[in-house]
Amino acid sequence: MSPFSSCSFPVCITSPTDQRACSRKKSRTPSCLTHSTPATSRLLEPTSSLADATPATCYTPSPQPYLQRLPPLEYPGHYEVRRVSRNGGIRWHKQWVNVSQTLGEEVVGLTEIDDGEWDLYLGPLRLGRLHERTMQVEDALGRTQRRPY
Repeated sequence: MSPFSSCSFPVCITSPTDQRACSRKKSRTPSCLTHSTPATSRLLEPTSSLADATPATCYTPSPQPYLQRLPPLEYPGHYEVRRVSRNGGIRWHKQWVNVSQTLGEEVVGLTEIDDGEWDLYLGPLRLGRLHERTMQVEDALGRTQRRPY
């Protein structure tokens, strides 16, 4: 029983204000747990799901190896492949095209869909369309302007 609660449910942790609301309820059920907060949840009694054991005693390492670095993205042979610079752009026909700072040092692929229009991909994900006439990337919603960081 929590020292803060007048509720009969054993793990109900309420503030004095919430105690009045809890005591007005006709039945004192697990719905009283809605009053708990992250700061007071440490006061809860141990659950039976771990049979009163600590999580450290139940831990087993994953059999799947942890990769320090993801394998490089591979694109089909007909794609034009470019590495995005740290400031978020690529070189295209000796001109600078802003893609995204988020993709800095990632490899993107471009595939031609029409004369002067290229779809831009990061792996299997289509990011947008590069228009050679304007040298801008249009996203899936048709926007060419980027918000500054």
